[in-house]
Amino acid sequence: MKVWKQTMVMGLCLPAIALSACSSGSDTGGEKGDKPPAAAQNQISDEPATLTIYYYGGDLTDEEFETYFVKPVGRKYPHLTLKLVRNAPGTKLEDLIASGAAPDLIYSPKGYMEDFIGLNIVQDLDGYIRGQNMDLGRFEPVTVDSLKSYAPKYKMAALPFSYNSSALFYNKDIFDKFGVAYPVDNMTWDEVIELGKRVSRKDGDTFYKAMYPSQITQFASQLAVAYTDPKTTLPALESDNWKKAATYFKRIYDLPENRATKLNNFFVERDAAMYAGVTTYTFGQVKELMNKGIPLHWDLVSYPNFPETKGRSMALDSLVLIMTSTGKHKDQVFRVMDVVTSNDSQLALSKVGRMPALKDPKLKDAFGSENPALQGKNVKALFLNTPPIQEMGPYDLEVARLLNTLQTKLINGEEDVNTFLRNASEQAKLKIAEKKAAGR
Repeated sequence: MKVWKQTMVMGLCLPAIALSACSSGSDTGGEKGDKPPAAAQNQISDEPATLTIYYYGGDLTDEEFETYFVKPVGRKYPHLTLKLVRNAPGTKLEDLIASGAAPDLIYSPKGYMEDFIGLNIVQDLDGYIRGQNMDLGRFEPVTVDSLKSYAPKYKMAALPFSYNSSALFYNKDIFDKFGVAYPVDNMTWDEVIELGKRVSRKDGDTFYKAMYPSQITQFASQLAVAYTDPKTTLPALESDNWKKAATYFKRIYDLPENRATKLNNFFVERDAAMYAGVTTYTFGQVKELMNKGIPLHWDLVSYPNFPETKGRSMALDSLVLIMTSTGKHKDQVFRVMDVVTSNDSQLALSKVGRMPALKDPKLKDAFGSENPALQGKNVKALFLNTPPIQEMGPYDLEVARLLNTLQTKLINGEEDVNTFLRNASEQAKLKIAEKKAAGR
């Protein structure tokens, strides 16, 4: 069975990584009083142009690209041709830049933006936004605020396209098999762990497992944990919040037979009762299973909370549009960005089950209405929580990647919580020192 490649950032729920040390390139239009770009004067060349959009990650099928980008842009600007290039061997972003074939626009999870900032190809959008009179108040406030927090040296480093909500998904068949009541909205992690104990049992040759909680960085993001100290840039992994997150993470994996539980146990093997994770990947996967004639009997409830995080989901994992500073058609690129973040385009993506970046209640009301896999599902649960903004620094993506690599030591019981965080902190110091020595 084919399983979608999961391309969310490790911890994406690394929603806000601060700018490292790069300018945004020329023609930023970043300061008040700058001469607005041509787009600001409602002028756009009608000369035919081909714009390259680079898919760095985050789930976007060819069909979705056609629906959300090609068709709406073609209707308004028929002289513009959009070409999609995917992140793959032979088309790595660094290689394209080195060969002089840098893309015009990047589609990516926000958590990877530190990579683009490090390559010095991010164009500040402020002059274009002001000149086009784009109303940022149309967007969900958290999507805009997190971008400003992420790259403070830019007035606006990107535009939000959509965001990844989080929820607790569950396999109804397993709960039915053992006569256990389904999960409900607004559960605490303690309640979920107790529920997990009730469905962790052997039946025939199969041992049914409690849940897959995603990676430790995603799990901890609900507490808006810090990866480094903003003043010293030293690791901040031994904080009370990190200890709490790691303790609960370990408690989940310590449930009977749960240590080896992976994402495929929920979607493919179907011997994991629950999955606490992100929506975009999940909705795509259950739709694919339905299309293959092997549907999953599932539903969802709101993402569980710690007592002090009531009303929060995982930290914001948004998909963003980044204009490159090296492009030759910036005015046209901004018009494309304007079209794909319009109400009409955002309504189309909401209807199929993508969280719209705009806050218009009508878009939320329409959520999932044209996705057969979401009919009859508790999608209102996705709007019960709000993602927190995670304040993060220039070395945090590196530290997050390290933590996700090391988490097996905690899961497998090789290290207790304090030892795991202490050793991770020591290794993070070395990673940060290496990056500083390399001038990054």
